Amino acid sequence: MREADVSLVFETENEQTHRHIRLADNVAAWKGQAASERILEWIFTSKREILPEEQDLLAGTPYRWIERPDTTYYEQKNVGIREARGRFISLADADDKPELDWLGQALAALESAPSEVAVVTGRTRYEPGPFSLEMTLANFPFQHDAPRDVATVGAGNALFRANVLKGMLFEGTHLRHGSDVDLARRLIAAGHRITYDPRLRMTHNFTDHVGELWGHVAMKGYNFASFPAFRGEHPRGAVRDGIGRYGVLLQRLGELRRPMDIPWKRLPLSAGFYAWYCAAAASGWRRALRGLPEPSYRF
Repeated sequence: MREADVSLVFETENEQTHRHIRLADNVAAWKGQAASERILEWIFTSKREILPEEQDLLAGTPYRWIERPDTTYYEQKNVGIREARGRFISLADADDKPELDWLGQALAALESAPSEVAVVTGRTRYEPGPFSLEMTLANFPFQHDAPRDVATVGAGNALFRANVLKGMLFEGTHLRHGSDVDLARRLIAAGHRITYDPRLRMTHNFTDHVGELWGHVAMKGYNFASFPAFRGEHPRGAVRDGIGRYGVLLQRLGELRRPMDIPWKRLPLSAGFYAWYCAAAASGWRRALRGLPEPSYRF
């Protein structure tokens, strides 16, 4: 049997009672992993105390619950990364759950990769819901059927070499989005590689209500405009960004329609949805440029 050498690092910022996938679902999926014997420790960072039902669920696991009242999503991940003792670190979100072969596939991919590969990431898809296929392509673009090197990495579907991640950490943690994309850029600039493997599959929480999509997408646009400002760069205008974003989404739709099982008859609807998506993102982008409060979101 291989030694236990994987640190699981959980955030709890995304834990909300109305969501279909909650922290308990994620923990259950990790406990059921085919390679669970490789898990060295479970590290949770939270603004609150652990609940009795969570204590029951985690009974028998080597877990640590770290209470930090003022932490945000990425800050919680950084706390766990600093505390991790494993040779590998897997970052886990409270609102998605891995397939039961996720850890075994991720370890096989990373351990067989050249040393310059610092992280493997996988395929995340939303639960079924209104325009969930289109939203998946917009927010989780890695849906290819074959492995490949990629230029970005999500913070909730990845296995890292711990020594590399501990030397990088997330920056711009006060923002809801952008820190993981920024981390990937810094990794590549330092000479590391990021590999996508389609065998690493996760399911992310989604909404039942079309009305919630606008606030969620506007929030993303707001943060994607805010991150260049954090880096001291000048973000481009909302209209220019929206036009460029629409072109990228249409290209992505054409390239990945088949892996996503989007029928060709749906393409006009998908294209129309992406025009709406870009308008929503532009509304948030414009709010950020004007210094207005961040839009709300629910999933």
